[in-house]
Amino acid sequence: MMNNFKGLNGVASQLKTVVRSRNSTGFAVCRSCHLLPRLPLSKRSKSPKISGTPATLRRFALRTPPDTIWRNRTIFAKGREEVVEFLTKKWQKEHHYRLRKDLFTFNDNKIAVQFFYEWNESPDGTGQWYRCYGLEDWTYDPSGLMRKRMMSGNDFPISPEERWFKDGVDVDSVVITERHL
Repeated sequence: MMNNFKGLNGVASQLKTVVRSRNSTGFAVCRSCHLLPRLPLSKRSKSPKISGTPATLRRFALRTPPDTIWRNRTIFAKGREEVVEFLTKKWQKEHHYRLRKDLFTFNDNKIAVQFFYEWNESPDGTGQWYRCYGLEDWTYDPSGLMRKRMMSGNDFPISPEERWFKDGVDVDSVVITERHL
């Protein structure tokens, strides 16, 4: 069973107060604060998964402190606004995104995953397909917010027939072994 983090409810109410005072920046009141990780992390802790809608990106940004630091390949984003900008550009480029994350390791406030995702360069899915292989780690602050995110990944072009995560396939049901890497 996942450990409880005593300060989580207080964090959620503090976030709501902070966000109300920052509405002019486009951030909305956090409706997903209950999705914050509970510290210390455990094997059952879930890594964050987000979609590309503007409202979802703004809510996700609230799960990071204002001075969060993200590295994604060669891109460095500092602060919530830059994270939202980075994610917005990512979703404008990567269409039909299907992601799988497998736990690599964790400790009290850090988690690392191996990930695989597939995406298409065209909104209609007729363009080139890619599969990205990589590792990602997150460090959480004492209040459960994602303080730091580091990602290293490599995209490889694949044919539609080579896709693992086709529509209707549960990404967690795909058996991935060393021969696939």
